[in-house]
Amino acid sequence: MNPSAQIVLLCSDATRAAAWRTQIDAQQRHQVAAVGQSAPEAMALVSQIDPDAVVCELKLHDGRAIDLVRALRRGSRNAGTMILVIAPSADHPELLECLRHGADSYFVDNGPGPTLDGRIFEMLQGEAKMSPEIARKVLDHFRREGPAAHGGRRSMEEMLNPLLMSALERVILMRLSQGQSVPEIAGAERLSMHQIAKCIRGLYRKMAW
Repeated sequence: MNPSAQIVLLCSDATRAAAWRTQIDAQQRHQVAAVGQSAPEAMALVSQIDPDAVVCELKLHDGRAIDLVRALRRGSRNAGTMILVIAPSADHPELLECLRHGADSYFVDNGPGPTLDGRIFEMLQGEAKMSPEIARKVLDHFRREGPAAHGGRRSMEEMLNPLLMSALERVILMRLSQGQSVPEIAGAERLSMHQIAKCIRGLYRKMAW
């Protein structure tokens, strides 16, 4: 099988980057087209290669991944490039910020579940990830921003506001916060995996407004 998806990998440590590159290339599902250490390198590589995905650590050689995510999502030039962020833990504060501002998925280094290559594959197939820890933070955000936080009921205008959480999104978030998996939620709510993934990404984006 010939590698198809082109990956730009951003990592502050050369040894760790080499190990991840070897793991990704070995599966022959994706190809690491280039490796960099800084945000300027990443922007130049993305412009040259037009990769399917950028995979980057939360902390780069010259700064934070959130700044790179914002730069990549500014305008429509890199709209087709997906972004996966590598975090040391699911409750790292900067991880949610990256997801809010345009990252498509994340990978917890040394955590349970798929390998980095597996997580990239899932992301490129349209799947989205939200851990119970992140789901609880997202719930807290919308509780603070919603009308209930101010002691009032939702008006018709508020119910139609696309930036507020819908009833279905609330149900999915509650289930995710309780530790239910996406397949479990899909079965319980009679939804497709794609519908739930779209809902998760939509919630991340709504938080940016």
